[in-house]
Amino acid sequence: GFLDFTLIPFSAPNTEISRQNPRRKLGPDLQDILKLVAVSRIFFSRAIKNVQLKWSSVGLDTSLRSLSVGVNDIGGTIYDAGLIALAPNGEHAKTPHDLEKSISRTGRVARRRDSYYNPVATKRRKASARKG
Repeated sequence: GFLDFTLIPFSAPNTEISRQNPRRKLGPDLQDILKLVAVSRIFFSRAIKNVQLKWSSVGLDTSLRSLSVGVNDIGGTIYDAGLIALAPNGEHAKTPHDLEKSISRTGRVARRRDSYYNPVATKRRKASARKG
């Protein structure tokens, strides 16, 4: 089966279509993205457990907002300079701590997972497990 469904909205900057239509807004806005996330979560509810919207594709704010309508994965850290340059709004690489802090501001708990969505133990979690 599938591990996740990753939404990848059309990004117009630096494309031929945006050069031909410089004044026209191309691509989805925030409401379009949130609607697509919600419909995807409903549609795939039984078949695919994880819905991802990478912060590096749509911006951190949009990814954080999408957590309330069905996304449970905003992607991870990026260290490839070429990919960082493509992030919207000039956003730069985020450390795991940056992402965890941002997610906690939404009232949610960030969880580090591997590529198969298995929990990954962090130093902080190992220390708390020893205490308890």
